[in-house]
Amino acid sequence: MRSASLLGTSCVASGVLLGALAQPPEASAAVERLTTIEVGSAGDQLGVDATPNTECRGPEAITFISASEYAILDTLNARIARGRVGQGVSATSSFTGVGYARDFLLSRGGPVVFDSMSRSVVLLGQSGAVEARLPVPPDVPLGGAARLAFSGNRELLLSTPGQQPVELGAPVGAPSIERLSGTAAMPDMTYEFRKTAENRAVLRLSGSPMPDLPTELRVESSLTIANAQVVSRDQEGRTYVLLEELSGGMGFEGPTRLLRYGRDGVLTGTVEVPVADYDCTPNRPIAVAPDGRVLFLGIRISQPVEILELRFEAPGTAPTAPGRQGARSGNVELLTADERMMRFLEEMNGGNGVEPLSARTKPITRARVLERAREARDLRWTVSAANYARPGLPSSCRPAIGEHWKRSPVLEGRIGQEVTAGPYRWGGFHPEVAHFRQRQKEGALASDVCTCRNEEYGYCVIDDAIGFDCSGFVSYSWGSSYHTTSGLSRISDEIGLADLRPGDAVNRAGRHVRLVTEVQRGERGIVIRVIESAVSCGRICDAEYTPGDLRHYRPIRFRGVQN
Repeated sequence: MRSASLLGTSCVASGVLLGALAQPPEASAAVERLTTIEVGSAGDQLGVDATPNTECRGPEAITFISASEYAILDTLNARIARGRVGQGVSATSSFTGVGYARDFLLSRGGPVVFDSMSRSVVLLGQSGAVEARLPVPPDVPLGGAARLAFSGNRELLLSTPGQQPVELGAPVGAPSIERLSGTAAMPDMTYEFRKTAENRAVLRLSGSPMPDLPTELRVESSLTIANAQVVSRDQEGRTYVLLEELSGGMGFEGPTRLLRYGRDGVLTGTVEVPVADYDCTPNRPIAVAPDGRVLFLGIRISQPVEILELRFEAPGTAPTAPGRQGARSGNVELLTADERMMRFLEEMNGGNGVEPLSARTKPITRARVLERAREARDLRWTVSAANYARPGLPSSCRPAIGEHWKRSPVLEGRIGQEVTAGPYRWGGFHPEVAHFRQRQKEGALASDVCTCRNEEYGYCVIDDAIGFDCSGFVSYSWGSSYHTTSGLSRISDEIGLADLRPGDAVNRAGRHVRLVTEVQRGERGIVIRVIESAVSCGRICDAEYTPGDLRHYRPIRFRGVQN
């Protein structure tokens, strides 16, 4: 695969941003709630998984179809939902053959979807079936902020934080991909982000079909710049940049702003994006219409999905009131409501609640933590018929009718085949990889991606199943007994972002945890590379995140780690 050419040398503009925080959506004139969409699987609803102790999952992307119509990638319901601006969704197009849809684009040949489970980009036909499939290179992380884009030569790009976009070409058996006329999901160009100082950065653009537009944009801030990415370019030639800043707190605190640059490269407007006011951050939360109208997709747990309109203010405009609404993650409520479930999961995996702290925090080097994590990620095993299914046990997640085991999509149709990585299993934990191998050879069920919080259904835990959930994987990597995401506080301490190192973790208590393998702080901004066991991957996988993707997470360090 070829890396996209990232050129551009002329310096054309500089914009100065204030570091003050904006107001919450309810109080800010720059943000208007246009509509709400109920959560569910009906035709006018969107799927959101509010189950605790798993990563937040819901609609992953929004884009414009025209100046007045939008489309949403409804990942959990496996469909693309369509609606009009100011109204909810009214039409859907279901698709099949996709394990987990992380991003999409609209092309003349049909929707193009990035499937993180199958490590491929697929072109969907009118029936919703996969018409063509394009493999993604093995060095591209399956999870995290991996996004599709159109290149100037009508082929596809896949970009991840901190790396040059990879030029994929077009799906095998399909014509060259061309952006659907009237949409503005992503410009026909590539860009390169470079930090020149803690509070300054440059975006170099290339491949645009409009040669009179700027090839370089400059960004300045009163805060630390963590990352910046080109979101879109409208029909007037204005460029939209998403900027992530850090305010110097313990974790990933700081504003996220959308910047608008004119055709001459001069900064003409800014608006704060209210990512911290919502529980879930979609992979592509912002859509820019051809005329420059901007929508934001906001997702809160156990509440309707919101579509907001963001309106730009002049550069340097101070907010009319100090402060902002804090993150409404609901973690405290979740931890209180699900204390019994957390205790149940820990006891199921061998914990007794009175195990000495010294036994749970045995010394381990950082090198050994990473070695154990990669051993589980790179585990190769062959799926037997017994691992695959049980008579009378359908692969279905409908707890209310007694169906609460669901096979990971990465294992579908794989009987007798070798697969890589320990599978995701809700509530799953193994003290050693050898324990997984033994249970697998004995014929235990492999994986379980059906997660629920209802005590009446036994918390949807199948005793005869193997694999790792998110906290089970981190507990295993640290050489500890099993702890849930909320229970990890008993064996770890919170640290600052500046102290985050390989072998530490980023944790969202009550939701999800990720093991850190690398922290990149350099010209390409701040990028956190992790290994995680996630439902969205269906197994243990690599992922990359920017600080903006981790706004609700806290850096933590295992008390037994050394070196």
